[in-house]
Amino acid sequence: MGPEHPHYETIQQVNRQMQRMWVTWGLIPLGLAFMLQVIMSLLRPGSGVTGPEQLALGFKGVMAAGAALFLIGFWLDGRWTEAQRLAKAIYRAAGGNGHKPTRRELAEYADLAMESLMLSVKALTIIGLLIGLAAVLAAAAGLQFGYSIQMLLLALAFQLFIYSRHPYYREVMLAALNGELEVEDKKKR
Repeated sequence: MGPEHPHYETIQQVNRQMQRMWVTWGLIPLGLAFMLQVIMSLLRPGSGVTGPEQLALGFKGVMAAGAALFLIGFWLDGRWTEAQRLAKAIYRAAGGNGHKPTRRELAEYADLAMESLMLSVKALTIIGLLIGLAAVLAAAAGLQFGYSIQMLLLALAFQLFIYSRHPYYREVMLAALNGELEVEDKKKR
């Protein structure tokens, strides 16, 4: 899509907003979490007094919380950004109950898709922050650095997941702006 495309500037603006949000509320806090984690590990190193079972239990608890957040984010994103769900919402808003809306009528309600996509980006960003915070809390609780760094790696994996979704978001936004998000006909299946 080049600058001559009618929605080029809109897509570029949304793309910049998503990337700025990802860096500002995703990568920078992740870097800060790493620094805090190192500081916490130096100030409060994992003690050798804790039994292996207790240490493993603490690690499992923190990792389970982080993994649960990851899965919740994955599920929410799939739910809120699924193209057919967005197409149905636009179809209904464009008066698709009694007649089949035109592409122009569908395009008029593209903001519904864009709002849902941006809501997903914001929710994923908050979940990413929480996973990073869990890594810091793990270090503050006295878990060994090797264990708490695994939580931070989970947070990094989540940030990469968020970034990997950006091309899909742009594709869905462009389809909505062009009025191309259409409800699949169940009879064709």
